[in-house]
Amino acid sequence: MIDRREVHIDEILNYAQNPRHDVGLNEIDTLKKLVYKVGANQMYNLARDICENGMIEASLPVLVYDEKRRKYVVYEGNRRIACLKFLNKPQLLSSIDKNLQQRFENLASRYSDKIPKTVFCIIANEERAFLIMERIHSGEDNGRGIKAWTSKEKAIFEERRKNKKSLALVIVEQTKKYLNKDLTDNIIDFTTITRLIGNRKVKKKLGIVSTDVSEFTKEKIQLINYLLEKALEESKKKNMSLTRLFNKADEIAEFFLPLIDEFNSTKIHQVTKNKTSPEKLTITLLKNVNVEFNPNQTIDLMNFLHVEKGSFNPALLKIECSQLNIIDGIVQPTNLPGDYEVTFTYYTDSKMDKVYWQDSLIIKIKKNKGRVIPSQYVLSPEFHNKYFNKITTPHSEKIKSLILFLTNESKDGRYAYVINAATRMFLEYLFRMYASYVLNYDNQTIEDKSNNNLKGFIDHCCDIIERNNPSRFTKPIRNVRKNSTNKIDLLQKSIHYYEVSISNDENSINAY
Repeated sequence: MIDRREVHIDEILNYAQNPRHDVGLNEIDTLKKLVYKVGANQMYNLARDICENGMIEASLPVLVYDEKRRKYVVYEGNRRIACLKFLNKPQLLSSIDKNLQQRFENLASRYSDKIPKTVFCIIANEERAFLIMERIHSGEDNGRGIKAWTSKEKAIFEERRKNKKSLALVIVEQTKKYLNKDLTDNIIDFTTITRLIGNRKVKKKLGIVSTDVSEFTKEKIQLINYLLEKALEESKKKNMSLTRLFNKADEIAEFFLPLIDEFNSTKIHQVTKNKTSPEKLTITLLKNVNVEFNPNQTIDLMNFLHVEKGSFNPALLKIECSQLNIIDGIVQPTNLPGDYEVTFTYYTDSKMDKVYWQDSLIIKIKKNKGRVIPSQYVLSPEFHNKYFNKITTPHSEKIKSLILFLTNESKDGRYAYVINAATRMFLEYLFRMYASYVLNYDNQTIEDKSNNNLKGFIDHCCDIIERNNPSRFTKPIRNVRKNSTNKIDLLQKSIHYYEVSISNDENSINAY
């Protein structure tokens, strides 16, 4: 027989013979062995999750009453019960881990009204408690135990819950769509796809900047599958697992980058060879020139394209570089200094699924020797280059258009009122997007939280971010955050009162 009831934390002892660690000599020794075995960070993360989300109802702690000690002993749920003890009495950690004690004291102070002193538990005899422990911790056990999700199933869950696709899931789905092949069907492990194709240098070479399915054309999926096939061949040849063969990021890059070049050159050669055009269209890039520009300079890339013969259709030409913002063949200003590889691709027809010609060009953007021009703009080019292509959620075009405007608009221009309005819109859209896609708020909840007060809404979102990342919010960062959000009121006034504007002096308001 089992029972379910609420039990006070002080009436519960941790299980001294927990299989996770050596047998404890007493309650404190048992808690100490548990912390050392599990790890301080793991215990802290669990405690913070309990503070933020409460105890997970689907898995209740299992207690057995000890007649001699006249207390309950927790057989299943030792980590959770230990965390509740530490949250209610952080001083229990004084002889175990002083740093962890301080962290639990901070949690206890921050969530003082959310820390339970009682916990709803299953009360069972020892035999039943052992059976429950066995079912939970012995794996799938031919269907009798808990069946863990595969990496693919976890990714599908994340997509359905947060509308967020993982790179591996996109590759698997698009491979099924274009090549009618299931990569996870005893071909390659789901997590290995992420490690290999998710390598920073490989992603850059492939031109992958997001997990938007529109980025993954049939040609790109063919290339990715070619890379994975080559990796599997190498694994079989050397009789080593993929994870062992490609253990380091540099090893992955060194193997795949030449293969990408080889695939592209072979593809282009084959397409050009098989292409029959009565006009014999000839396209070349002018590479024998010194292609160097300043960060604030626009670059017309069409100036480097030369058509010798045939009928050229600009609509069939695509010019790409994942690190640059290119519009109609023109590189927009405010770029970081560096070397950029720009790829020119001309297709055979409007379907753009067959390449007629392809080549690339390196352009060099050098530092300005004089005044640093990017610092004059409302948003820095660094901000633009880091985040612009990463904003891929639905309805984010407004944010991207505001980024373009603010990274090209001078602080010292004549249109201060427009800049203030655009800045306010940028902040509001940004935090609304965060609330919608990270906090899963609907529109009504967002309206209730903001209540026509942008500062209050931003503070609410920032509080959640700070709670989720307490170790990063040192005192100086908290002060900067406070000063920044306080200035939202000034920005608000500049929008709602025509005669008020914000000067370049961030601490004052000037009237026209």
